[in-house]
Amino acid sequence: MKPNRFISIRLRLVLFFAFFVLTIISSHFLTRGAFENLGEYQIIINRAGQNNEIIEQILNYAKQITENQRMAVALLNSDIRRFDLNLELLEKGGGVMVEEEKIILPPCVPEVKPIFEELSQLWYYQFRDEAKVFVEQEIFTDTIFESGRKALTERAESALKKISENRERLITANSRLIEKYLEISKQQRDRANLWLWGLLGVNLSLIAIGLYLVQLWVVRPLLQISQVAQSIGEGDLSQKITYYRRNEVGQVAEAINEMVDKIRNATDFIKSIEQGDLSVSYTQTNGQTPEKDALAGALINMRERMKAVALEEEERNWVTEGLAKFGQILQTFNEDTEQLSYEIVSNVVDYVQANQGGLFIANKEAEQETFLELVASYAFQRRRFSEKKLRVGEGLVGQSFKDGDTIYITDIPDNYVDITSGLGGSTTSQCAGSAPQTERPCVWRDGTGFFL
Repeated sequence: MKPNRFISIRLRLVLFFAFFVLTIISSHFLTRGAFENLGEYQIIINRAGQNNEIIEQILNYAKQITENQRMAVALLNSDIRRFDLNLELLEKGGGVMVEEEKIILPPCVPEVKPIFEELSQLWYYQFRDEAKVFVEQEIFTDTIFESGRKALTERAESALKKISENRERLITANSRLIEKYLEISKQQRDRANLWLWGLLGVNLSLIAIGLYLVQLWVVRPLLQISQVAQSIGEGDLSQKITYYRRNEVGQVAEAINEMVDKIRNATDFIKSIEQGDLSVSYTQTNGQTPEKDALAGALINMRERMKAVALEEEERNWVTEGLAKFGQILQTFNEDTEQLSYEIVSNVVDYVQANQGGLFIANKEAEQETFLELVASYAFQRRRFSEKKLRVGEGLVGQSFKDGDTIYITDIPDNYVDITSGLGGSTTSQCAGSAPQTERPCVWRDGTGFFL
């Protein structure tokens, strides 16, 4: 597996979706700010539109005052203050209440400044002062016309004339101001729409990237794992998952690959045992000990039990074959004791793969003690002729006869047996003795030397 750092899929997805959520939140605030600006400009346009109505009302109230309608004075004065407040709001900005919500309007923008200054000049110096005449000064003379109307003062007549003349200029300037704000509002709206489309494109791109990353990090690896797992379930152990990223899916892929290796090794191990190779070793794939690896432990225990069974079977066959062989010898040479002794000794030496052996028979002469006499010996593939008598209890042979039991020793002295091959062959290094419950006690060894 590639030695790159472990970065979990969960962490990657969390980081991505956190960035995605942050983008959505940013989009929300940017969009909200854009539409708030549009709302502010709409309020400004409405306030500027009110100014046209106020101009018309001021002229009407001035005419009503000339007709001696005194209630129009207060209304005229109120409209003058309203126009003043609107101009101040348009110039400096500030808070206004709209449907019980306070909205802060921006000050006059540079693009509108020239038009606003023209409007202010017309209002303060050519319209407002003239309108104030009808509020602050006496506008009637003592002259009364036949109709009963009082004559206006020259100042009042001049003020009314100027108001009438400048009304259209003031409305035109104010309309230009409204048009400029409408133009700015349209630009803001177009910019907001561009932002919306751009943010929509960004969000859609992020969604597409998110789907691709989920496909890359999760769906494709899981699909590959599913296909390999299905192949493994069908018995195809040649498949492996080629996914090397250090994440959760990579851990699953690595675990499945290790499981496949383990099953493959177990299969090879079982096939070797099936072919009779009980010495085969089990290869660990992940460095676990058999104590921790249940499958490996079970297979190794099975092999050991089969080895034990095979060994027991081999020993039973060895004993059965030996009994049959020596039974045949006893039947064949039953009449000739000397030849029978030789055949027994020579065949036992060959059968147990020893290098020498001998047969002692217990004899008892009249009124004398029992002694053991060597009647046959065989060493290094040749018949040997030697005479030897042992008392009961003397040496290994005598002691085995006396005890009626098997004696087995491994630390035999070098000169214990004096028969060699003459060609540098080794002497006996291990020896066993046994006294069978027959008329012919014996001492024997299934190793390098024995005596019967």
